[in-house]
Amino acid sequence: MDDVLAKLVEHQAIDFEKLLLLSYRGLDMTEAEVVILMLVLHLEKMGEEAINPVSLSRYMSLPLKEIDQLVMKLVNRKILSIEQSTLS
Repeated sequence: MDDVLAKLVEHQAIDFEKLLLLSYRGLDMTEAEVVILMLVLHLEKMGEEAINPVSLSRYMSLPLKEIDQLVMKLVNRKILSIEQSTLS
């Protein structure tokens, strides 16, 4: 089932952002984690090459240290990954 859902999201048959907003509590995510994930997705779509806690902090009111901790939590849960010093 997860493979089917992943393919639907990949082919944009399902709006991932809306799905995330409607089901983040069931995924045991906080609002701040959702904002970080959505920012990463948006910045990737906009062609941003260096997405990291510092670049995310330009758009968020949270302290950099907290953003860094939340990013690492998302990485540890395998929701985000770090590739060539950039988040994806």
